[in-house]
Amino acid sequence: MKTVEIKISKEASRYSSSKGYAVTFAQVKELMEQVMVAHGMTVGQQLLEFNGHFNIEFRRAFGTSCQLRYDNDIDYKEMEKLDELNPEINGHIAPNKPEIELGWSATGRDIVHSLSAINLYKQVVDMAADFQDRLTDAASYIIYPKA
Repeated sequence: MKTVEIKISKEASRYSSSKGYAVTFAQVKELMEQVMVAHGMTVGQQLLEFNGHFNIEFRRAFGTSCQLRYDNDIDYKEMEKLDELNPEINGHIAPNKPEIELGWSATGRDIVHSLSAINLYKQVVDMAADFQDRLTDAASYIIYPKA
């Protein structure tokens, strides 16, 4: 994944460097799609994007589905500092602190559908963990489009 070098404050740096690496929010979505393919997942509904986060629903059958929600824990004061240090970047820069939540349908099932649901949930948990690992390895910051 291609990264952009950005300037960061000395306080924000874990190291002596005053530089960090960022990816765009579009790249975050592309990474999710790549991870989904790598895990053999198909999307029940399209990836729904809302102001810097997205939701995906995976469905096996009626009443057997799992939802994944990606968000980033944005510190708006830190975002303002990063934007001031990087006026050449066309977007808002935020530290990469992914928050991934999973939810699933809570309906009664017979044994066959219960096994299918358990398999789906495990597959989504494994995929979500892989996505989070790849994302945090890729960059320390995310560039969001300006509204």
